[in-house]
Amino acid sequence: MPEVPANLCFGGKDGKTLFITARTSLYTVDVKVAGHFIDR
Repeated sequence: MPEVPANLCFGGKDGKTLFITARTSLYTVDVKVAGHFIDR
């Protein structure tokens, strides 16, 4: 990451997107395996 990460969570339609927040940006990373998330 070009910035120090502050927080992260999995999301997206299939749970295979990792969202990472930083001081001034939001990053997304597509991953191969779904992470744990609560679909509400």
